[in-house]
Amino acid sequence: MSSLKFLKGRIKSVKSTQKITRAMQLISAARLNKAREALELSIPYTTAMQEMIISVAGSAELNIPMFKKFSERQKHLIVVVTSDRGLCSSFNAAVIKKAKEYCTTLQTLGESFYIRCIGKRGDESLSNHFGTELVTKVSSTKQIDTKLASSIVENIIKDLSLDKFNTANIIFNNFVSAMQYETVNKQIIPCEVGITNQGANFEFEPVLPEMIEELTEKYLIAVIYNVLLENAASEHSARMTAMDNATRNAKEMLHNLSNKYSRTRQALITKELIEIISGAQAI
Repeated sequence: MSSLKFLKGRIKSVKSTQKITRAMQLISAARLNKAREALELSIPYTTAMQEMIISVAGSAELNIPMFKKFSERQKHLIVVVTSDRGLCSSFNAAVIKKAKEYCTTLQTLGESFYIRCIGKRGDESLSNHFGTELVTKVSSTKQIDTKLASSIVENIIKDLSLDKFNTANIIFNNFVSAMQYETVNKQIIPCEVGITNQGANFEFEPVLPEMIEELTEKYLIAVIYNVLLENAASEHSARMTAMDNATRNAKEMLHNLSNKYSRTRQALITKELIEIISGAQAI
């Protein structure tokens, strides 16, 4: 009898879990659609800003930290974008793994680096691995908007002006489809701009260096915002898939538990009938 009671409890528990995973799957699907819409809307602006930077900055040699390439020993800023929440399969683990591999390579080369984390999960893991002196959390990913992107870029530009780094990379999950994402390590500073003559006949007001700095800040905000949206869409995609798998597993587990419950109950009834018949025959 105790076995039947235990199985009833397991079935009830799995049914409850299945309801939760199903609800989370539907919520993630809705959030994914919203994130994809925002991502699609951001791409044209980011592309236009990039073309403008290439057109204007490519017209002359610029002595601006944002564009300078350093041949000497480099100082690296690594921006790592993860989520605040879990239950999204290997989504965060993939970014953390890539960040650790990149940092290990830099250590082998004898180059200095420090890490800025966007998202709770990356901060927790990387702080434990590299120590709090090298790893700092700059923001969460609860509310993704241009205001968040602006604050992140403000910190990056401030560190650049203080000569804390001369090369910056951002590691995040790039959205491919509802079923796929790709972990990317992207260089954002120095900006890769080839020298062209596209802006040669332009007259700039204010002077070109000041204009470039202002444009570059806006461009970086657009890039970071786009990265945050890519990462958010990937997160919702990963969580939707993980919860779908969990719901399917719960369904299979319920089927197995129900069968086991039926067999146990049937065996118990058969045993009781045998005892009754044996008792009647004894009389």
